[in-house]
Amino acid sequence: MFIDNELVLAESWAYTVWAAGGTYYGTQRIDLTKTKTQMGKPLYLVVKMSAAAATGTSLDFSLVGSTAEWSDAAGTGGTFTVIGSSGAIATASLTLNTVVWTFRLPEKISQRYLGLKVVSVETSDFTAGAIDAYLTDEPPLAAY
Repeated sequence: MFIDNELVLAESWAYTVWAAGGTYYGTQRIDLTKTKTQMGKPLYLVVKMSAAAATGTSLDFSLVGSTAEWSDAAGTGGTFTVIGSSGAIATASLTLNTVVWTFRLPEKISQRYLGLKVVSVETSDFTAGAIDAYLTDEPPLAAY
């Protein structure tokens, strides 16, 4: 499978501490006015662990849209709409090279920018781990 660099939302997005209850926005985003996608095929968001999670309770991944760009992991400047959410995924499932969430994008998205939001759910901080997230028209077979 080929991954277009213009369709990457996170590449080995590593974290040393994602505090319990914290919300984090990826600083890589896709500007839909500048991205050309192959028409006629659905696109999928794929979130994969590029390093296993350590400690923590669970993570919740969301594909978000915004009409304005954001400048940092706190989401400063963004006006976000959740397009899809994984729901809480337990730490035991956040293992190396595991695809933890695949989401089919809707045909129409009204926001200009797409990004990834991660919420550290529950009461324990995450102290290690990394994720890759990208859009593709060929999701991994394990996602079906």
